[in-house]
Amino acid sequence: MRVAEELVDLVDTDDRVLEVVTRSEMRARGEEARHRACYVAVLNTADELVVHRRADWKDVNPGWWDICFGGVLGAGEAWDDAAHRELLEEAGVAASLELLGINRWEARAFG
Repeated sequence: MRVAEELVDLVDTDDRVLEVVTRSEMRARGEEARHRACYVAVLNTADELVVHRRADWKDVNPGWWDICFGGVLGAGEAWDDAAHRELLEEAGVAASLELLGINRWEARAFG
């Protein structure tokens, strides 16, 4: 399945699923399309944060430098499964992970 066709849960402020849409539909709706995403920070053996360059094919910020591996959860996907999947897909690393927290980000207009 192409990335644009992957299914994504749109959720409310209490993380309840409202609708399942394709990833391309989620992106087309912009900031109104609240969805789940996970981010994995990786430290090396010297406790330094690993920074990486995002792939050029990414639909958000392609080619940019990033301090986390991660991405959008698939429809029905568990948080920890998504974190492991994203780290393996983006860095080729299978590792035990430690949850540091869960938070929400709200897009706000600047100006």
